[in-house]
Amino acid sequence: MRTLATQVRLRRLIRIFAEVVDRLLAEPSERLLATSSVSRLQGLAEGVREAWDGEAAAGRPEDALAGYVDQAVHTAELAIAGLGQAGADLELLRADFESAAELYRICRSRGATVRRLMDCLIAAVAIREKVTVLHSDRDYEILARHTRLRTERYRALRIVPSR
Repeated sequence: MRTLATQVRLRRLIRIFAEVVDRLLAEPSERLLATSSVSRLQGLAEGVREAWDGEAAAGRPEDALAGYVDQAVHTAELAIAGLGQAGADLELLRADFESAAELYRICRSRGATVRRLMDCLIAAVAIREKVTVLHSDRDYEILARHTRLRTERYRALRIVPSR
């Protein structure tokens, strides 16, 4: 991100998301709190998108950066939506997102970059559940190389027409 506006808004969204999860864990029966918190977080996520759109309009960002920001905000929006679900396991949700962030940091510290944060989240859940990820995406190869993720590469069969 090139300007302070998007960074500040994203950090605020992350901080308030953590505070909301803490409050919901302390008051699990407060569904009204969840509803109002989700609305507030959705507004903050929209503010991040607006700030980024303003940056993008001011000057064409690199495709990789634009994709990263779009994925990061989309991942945040999914997490926010999960908070509002009745019966949501907030501890598990928090643990999965923290694990996903840790997977991303591990790969970065070893010189590899995972392009989509959602792939880190999927990998975190797969590791927790001890399942193999069937994929056709190089991000999972990176994650498998640097973490305990088990993967199986999917290759589509090439169908040759008969004569």
